[in-house]
Amino acid sequence: MGFANSPFDRASRYWKPLPTQFPGGRSAPWADNVDASTGRLRAPDELRERYRALGAGEADVVVASCGSGVTAGVIALALALLGRADAAVYDGSWTEWGSDPALPIETGPAR
Repeated sequence: MGFANSPFDRASRYWKPLPTQFPGGRSAPWADNVDASTGRLRAPDELRERYRALGAGEADVVVASCGSGVTAGVIALALALLGRADAAVYDGSWTEWGSDPALPIETGPAR
């Protein structure tokens, strides 16, 4: 299972919201881990519920991704605080994956 932020448009080579994602991925924007009123990570119970709903609790493998590999670190940090210290960060992220037409992508609404 992978978590990703904004996808890259292969055709135009520009960042823009598109209905594409990694196969089996879930949309989990990093900013949703943060309490906007405090600028701090949300309470563990809130994070636990968020990632439980996304399926991270029962997934064998969890990989955080984003556009360039930077904000995925916030996702991995939140998961580590919840006991998923095995969550990986795909540092090539969507920039690498979305640029390679040989790699599969899913289209349609984000999950």
